[in-house]
Amino acid sequence: MWRRSSGPGCSPPTCCRRPISNALYPSAPDGERMIAGGAARAGCPRPVGLSMTEVVERSFRAWLRAEVCSALGRKGSPAPLILWCDPDRVWRDLLTAAADGGAFELWTDEAHELALRERLVAAPDTPRVVWIPLEGVQTMSGHNPLAATELSGVLIQLRAPAAGLMLSNMLNASGGKLTFAYPIGSIVAELFNKIGWVDRVLTLVAWLVAVVAAGMVLVGIYNSMSARARDIAILRALGARRTTVFGAVMGEAAVIGLLGAAAGLAVFAALAAGVAAVIQAQTGVVLEPFKWNPVFWWGPAVFVGLAALGGVVPAIKAYRVPVAETIAPVS
Repeated sequence: MWRRSSGPGCSPPTCCRRPISNALYPSAPDGERMIAGGAARAGCPRPVGLSMTEVVERSFRAWLRAEVCSALGRKGSPAPLILWCDPDRVWRDLLTAAADGGAFELWTDEAHELALRERLVAAPDTPRVVWIPLEGVQTMSGHNPLAATELSGVLIQLRAPAAGLMLSNMLNASGGKLTFAYPIGSIVAELFNKIGWVDRVLTLVAWLVAVVAAGMVLVGIYNSMSARARDIAILRALGARRTTVFGAVMGEAAVIGLLGAAAGLAVFAALAAGVAAVIQAQTGVVLEPFKWNPVFWWGPAVFVGLAALGGVVPAIKAYRVPVAETIAPVS
């Protein structure tokens, strides 16, 4: 840790940085040691009425405020955001003191990570510091308390590709518990290739369901043609054209398909909302089932088209109904 001073005759806290040694700052984290003895050796006079510890505290607070404000003052879009990860919960009071007087916007609420995400999305795009106790991620509801101190994965930024090859050979070849995923592109592609067959099977099942539904429409309307043959003959006798009858049957099949698509979307919305809520509560993973996807329009359109196609055969039967023979009395 460093203290600012400008040599003999300065009024703290200002200018250059000098190491401070010899008296532990009482509230600082482990390793962030602030020493009052070095301040006297640096030649900075102590203000009247303040102890050396108070001088160090004010100096550290001013340094922390200046560093944070410098980072938040950078121009860009979106606005700068500092996520201050503090697993040991030792920086919260320090940040609060540095932000005193509105020096910068600070969030220190110990809210659930998902609630914090929603708040960030809804908040204005302004520079801010968000204090996060990392241990909250591992102790959230649904996690094994025995694994609260374990890490399932670590993201590493490599300075050179050669380092990735070295780590891959060292960790993966050792046969231990650690696995190094490198190169990440090929690893992700291999993963999706392994589980891609599940997506293809589900797609095939969806198409089969749509075709079977179209067949059910065909059978249902076709069987009803025998009962409605006399009604169709009367319509023809009253002046209805063959094309009108044909179009009416096709339209009936399309309307059945449209109602089926609407019912399917309603069931999807109910199930997706319920499943997404359960997954979010149990695992913390946020699903967005209602995010726009082109399948929301072409899926129902294809289903309505298949239903209309299933009505072609009944429409042809209605088209060929003989008027004189069908309308004649049975006895």
